Amino acid sequence: MVIPTISRRFAERRYDVVHWTEFDRGGHFPAMEVPGPYVEDVRAFFRGLH
Repeated sequence: MVIPTISRRFAERRYDVVHWTEFDRGGHFPAMEVPGPYVEDVRAFFRGLH
């Protein structure tokens, strides 16, 4: 099964994108599939809010 993805260009035309990350591996549930990179990405997002 192929999970459709949205392109960044398409998303930015319709939404105020403030953080965008594409993982090299993992899938629909990154917190369970690649927890290390996912946690670092969440931390990076919140660091940017300070």
